[in-house]
Amino acid sequence: AGLEKGRKRGRAEGIREGMEKGKLKGLEEGKLKGLEEGIERGGKLQMETTAVRLFKSGMDIPLIADILQIEQKEIERILSNPLP
Repeated sequence: AGLEKGRKRGRAEGIREGMEKGKLKGLEEGKLKGLEEGIERGGKLQMETTAVRLFKSGMDIPLIADILQIEQKEIERILSNPLP
């Protein structure tokens, strides 16, 4: 009876410990993913801002596309629908 009770208690503690570790790992992975997405969005916003500024300064679309190393269609999309 004591052995069975000890096993049940050990299992319960193991499950609880495993859940805590899993939760911490999940939070850590979520933070990293959020940071990556934030950096990506920030980079895209910076690139779009740069494209608009270059265009407003008189630079033509093919040159802007070459400088930013993106498709001319993407520059046209940015200019017709810039991010806020």
